[in-house]
Amino acid sequence: MPQTLPIEVYKAIEDAVKDKETAEKVAKSVEKALEAIEEKAKEQKSVIKSELKSELTNELVTKGEFKAELKALRNELKGDIETLRSELKGDIKALKLLIFFTMFLIVATNKESFELLLRAFGLLK
Repeated sequence: MPQTLPIEVYKAIEDAVKDKETAEKVAKSVEKALEAIEEKAKEQKSVIKSELKSELTNELVTKGEFKAELKALRNELKGDIETLRSELKGDIKALKLLIFFTMFLIVATNKESFELLLRAFGLLK
């Protein structure tokens, strides 16, 4: 798109040069320079855009990579949860055994406690 200089700029050039023909040549040269700069900027825009896209593609994680990492984390958490569950089941079994053993010792050492336990469970009135 051809650039035309504003009339104020053209008049400033004409005043500085003191010659209308030279002012027109300078103005046309400035216009061509502006067009060349604009064209160069358009060329650079696509180059910079592709470089930026390339850098961002290398630096940012893709959707597929994100989903794969998320899936790996989920599987790791599931494994940890299952480990904790199995440990907890073992602890619960040990606790039940200790409670049963303690109740057995209480009943074995005190006959009245046996009656109390039976009443507590509703087996004796």
